[in-house]
Amino acid sequence: MLSACVAMLVGWCLVLSPSARRAARLGSTPRPGAPEAAEPREPAVPQQVQPAPATPAPTRPSAPAAPAVEPLAALRAGLASDNAGTRIEALRTAADQNLTEALPELLTRELPRDPELAPTLIEVSAQLAARAAPPQRAAALDQLGRWLHEESARDANDARGNVSVLVETLSKWDGQDAVPVLTETLRSERIALQAQTLAVQGLGRLRAGSARAALTTFRARIAGAPAPGGFELELQQEALQAADRALARLPAE
Repeated sequence: MLSACVAMLVGWCLVLSPSARRAARLGSTPRPGAPEAAEPREPAVPQQVQPAPATPAPTRPSAPAAPAVEPLAALRAGLASDNAGTRIEALRTAADQNLTEALPELLTRELPRDPELAPTLIEVSAQLAARAAPPQRAAALDQLGRWLHEESARDANDARGNVSVLVETLSKWDGQDAVPVLTETLRSERIALQAQTLAVQGLGRLRAGSARAALTTFRARIAGAPAPGGFELELQQEALQAADRALARLPAE
């Protein structure tokens, strides 16, 4: 009876003591009074943190595309601006776009109404005329000659500047149809000598045989004028040299 109780008590100790269980597994008996070793734990498996789903940015409705502005309408709008720079840029854009259909409207403009725009208007009109159909080209040349007559009759600083621009533009005209207006320039007493020299150079470039008499008369008039001094003398000498070169380029009679 006593041995049965002892055996039961030992069994309970083995059940209750972790060290006894470990010893039983390891096949050894724990020493009395030894600290119990910590029971190994299962290694913790790190949990991956799933990123939160991105919140889509709110979509904004796209602005409707601005309608394309027709070039002629854009030119008209630019010329209607109160800003001189905007008006000038509108003309230059028309030239870059080869907007020959704008030429009839440009030729109706009056130079004194917009002194800041006038030089660019003259140049762009000539540029577009060079690319236009023959009727438009002829109309442009007529208007350039008309502008030259009107501006040479005005006594204003802007008018004198416009005359120089007009004569220079006409002197670069590609065609014998510019000869009459250039020849008339040499006969005018209201056009400065410097501008007339440009006309002489243009006639020489065109080898305009029909202008021989006008060039000869011009040279004789300048050579017979009283000798000025300073800058005026330089202009006189330049005009004589230009006349000599132009006459030398003319076809033989």
